[in-house]
Amino acid sequence: MLPSLSVLEGEKRIANIYDTLRGEEAAWRQCLFVSLYDEHGGFYDQVPPPAAVVADAIERLHADRLVEHVERLAHHARQGEVWDKAVRYLRQAGAKVLLRSANRGAADYLEQALDAFGRLPETPASIAESLDLRFDLRHALLPLGEQKRTGAILDEAEALAEAVGDEGRLARALNFKVTQFTQAGDYAAALQAGLRALAIGESQTDGHRHPGGRPRIRD
Repeated sequence: MLPSLSVLEGEKRIANIYDTLRGEEAAWRQCLFVSLYDEHGGFYDQVPPPAAVVADAIERLHADRLVEHVERLAHHARQGEVWDKAVRYLRQAGAKVLLRSANRGAADYLEQALDAFGRLPETPASIAESLDLRFDLRHALLPLGEQKRTGAILDEAEALAEAVGDEGRLARALNFKVTQFTQAGDYAAALQAGLRALAIGESQTDGHRHPGGRPRIRD
C-alpha cells in the first residue's frame, strides 16, 4: 500500500499527456489514448507485503500442513529477519530436501540456518542446537566431496563443544573427524581424534547422559 497522497498530481500528468496529443491533430486522429487506474483509482499498488507478515499468514492458513510449505516459510522468515523462525524452518527445509538426496539444496538451507543462528542470543539450548546443526550440515556436505568445508564445520563443532563442556557432542565431532582424517589419509590425526573420543567415552562410565550428551551427576 502506498502513502495516502493526493491523486491530483497524477491527474495533472494525464491531462498534460492528453492536451499534448490533442494539440497535434494529425497524431490525434491515429492514436488511442487509454488511461487505467489500479484498484479503481485507490492508493494500492503491486507492492509485496513484508516477508515476516507472509510467514505469519502461511502459518495461520496452513497450520496443519506446515511441512508442505516449509521452504516458503524458511524464505520469508529469513527475509523478514525473524531469526528464531528462520533457524527452525531452514533446518526443517534442509532435512526435507536431504530426504530426496538433494544434498546441495540441503547444504544451502543448513548454511543459511547456521548464519541465522549467529544472529540469535547465545543460550545453552541454542549452542547445543547449533552444534547439532553443524552435524546435519556435515552429513549434507560429505557426499558432495567438500572436504575443506566439512573439515571447517567439524573444527568449529569441536572448538565450541569443548568451550561449553559438552562432552557428548565433542565426542561426536571427534568421531566424525576420525572419518574425515582417514579419508584424507592422515592416519595419525585420525588416531589422535579417536583416542580423544575414546577417553571421553571411558570417562562416562555410568552410561547416563542428559539429552545434551553430558553425564548426569548422581546424588
